[in-house]
Amino acid sequence: MEAFSSSVRDSGRLRTPAAKAAWIGFAGLFALSLPIGGSRSGDLSASSAPVSSPDLSTLPNGWPGSVPEVDDEHSLQIWNAVYRQCQRFAITHDAIAMYQVIWEESRLKPEVISPCRLYKGIGQFSRSTFRRNVQAMKRLGLVPEDAKYSPFDPDQAIEVMAWMWSQGYSNHWGPYRLVARRLEREAQAARLTN
Repeated sequence: MEAFSSSVRDSGRLRTPAAKAAWIGFAGLFALSLPIGGSRSGDLSASSAPVSSPDLSTLPNGWPGSVPEVDDEHSLQIWNAVYRQCQRFAITHDAIAMYQVIWEESRLKPEVISPCRLYKGIGQFSRSTFRRNVQAMKRLGLVPEDAKYSPFDPDQAIEVMAWMWSQGYSNHWGPYRLVARRLEREAQAARLTN
């Protein structure tokens, strides 16, 4: 125990892999944090009137599940971006889950940085994950070679996130399992009441 605590205290840094993993896990609990500018207040109170959306009212027949709760114009823009990118990558069945994961990760705020400073933007990407997937998308011709992508740009982050989900990486986001279970419970309850 003494060796562990002295290695953690050394220079004020986390030296052991176990200490780093514990800190990252702990910090992930508080990942809704630290706006770094911008004027968005983040107040998405439930009392504000819902915004009507042509996209929400014209969902295709047989849409799997409920539609997202959209409180304001910003939420509507994020939902539209999620749905558009899910259509592009043929994963519209995951649009609600992706929107809810984004809500869990960042409360739809594109400027957030996690407390551990590793995860950034609306999709809470690490720098290496975001960069690696943008490079893969460029190699496949999905984005222009000279395009500059940032995890703080919500449209770009949602595009990368949708591509990752289409490749089977939805589990990459911690809240995914929570959201998937919640949506499954809602679907089961709907089947029981119908």
